[in-house]
Amino acid sequence: MKPKNRVFLSYHRSKPDTKSAFEISENFAKHGISHFLDKKNLKEGLPWRSRVAFEISQATHFILLLSENTVGSDTCCAHEVRQALACMPITAWPQIFVCLLDSEEKIRNVGGDPLFTYLLERANRVDINLFLSEADANGWLNSTAPESFFSSFMSMFRH
Repeated sequence: MKPKNRVFLSYHRSKPDTKSAFEISENFAKHGISHFLDKKNLKEGLPWRSRVAFEISQATHFILLLSENTVGSDTCCAHEVRQALACMPITAWPQIFVCLLDSEEKIRNVGGDPLFTYLLERANRVDINLFLSEADANGWLNSTAPESFFSSFMSMFRH
């Protein structure tokens, strides 16, 4: 049985993207929100592909941190998104989120896998800087209620 809210964070392993992934992960952990971040949850030497596939299948929410780095390289992110799309019924698509780490224009100019362009047009999305400034201004990051923080975080995404 899936947990009520289980988030899978997908990101490129470049320094700025990893920093954003860790910031989100730390806030989720602070508020007791169950989530998977490979650098925190995978043990070296263990079969990571099957673990990632399992974690995606258990996720109720999938967040892709999308940047020029993600689109401009041959990363696991596209594979993870495809797995999430395969695991989630079409009715669950609102549970797939794109968190923009760069401007949409920069991301589109890189080209890359057409899947990312498709997600820019169809998935729920938010600019990470907008979220962090709103979260700070509204005290969401200091809230002790996990459901309140999670609801606030998810409400920032727009289609």
